[in-house]
Amino acid sequence: MKKIIIAILLASIIITPCYAVNFMDKLICKKVILRANNMPVLVNRVTGEVRYILQNDGRWVLLTGIWKNRCQAMYETQVSSK
Repeated sequence: MKKIIIAILLASIIITPCYAVNFMDKLICKKVILRANNMPVLVNRVTGEVRYILQNDGRWVLLTGIWKNRCQAMYETQVSSK
């Protein structure tokens, strides 16, 4: 039984396309909607790092550069104001 579960998990990690959010990020990250501009983002549960943003066509895109800094600042402001 363990071998079947491990095989399915390994297959899902390998089959996941590289442009999509991979399986491990789906487990580690949580979906948060930023109140500042109503954008859904994926945030790492452990570190609090903003990783992905949801585009209008439904794809999760890895945040880099200045957009990552902006979204990270919005997320930190939102978390500290709760």
